[in-house]
Amino acid sequence: MNKLASSVIFILCSFSSIAQQDAEKFHNQISSQFDKISIAINKFNESIIIYDGDSILNSYKNLLQVTESAVRDFESIVVPVDGKEYYKAAFDLLQFYLTTYENDYFDAVAILFRLPLNDDDIAEVERIFDRVELKETILLKMYNKMQILYCNENKIDIDGE
Repeated sequence: MNKLASSVIFILCSFSSIAQQDAEKFHNQISSQFDKISIAINKFNESIIIYDGDSILNSYKNLLQVTESAVRDFESIVVPVDGKEYYKAAFDLLQFYLTTYENDYFDAVAILFRLPLNDDDIAEVERIFDRVELKETILLKMYNKMQILYCNENKIDIDGE
């Protein structure tokens, strides 16, 4: 009987360990897509600061390419049953980024290429980015909430990321 109990405990611990690894893999797949976009957006922001037309255009194209690639990669992620809400919140945010970069950022880049650039142009770019930030805040809060819930339920440490 003791051998049977030990075997059952071992099997249960093995399943638990596999589930933990799958949960961490799922979380890491989601996080890695946002990490790629974060790097691309930082490069885009840097190009705006130095205000070099070629840099802005190149970093914008890169941002679109990275985000489109992240959406494709994201769609292939295997979603565990307990990860559906986390996945949906992350995918909603990711789709928001893609749409925003295709539309709002395109408009901002077009304005930045006007010569000569005047105060009204700069104000319009700031309004675009403010509007984007407001929309992003709502989706980002939901994403963060679902991420925390999922990671807490699966004992994944997100503080160390």
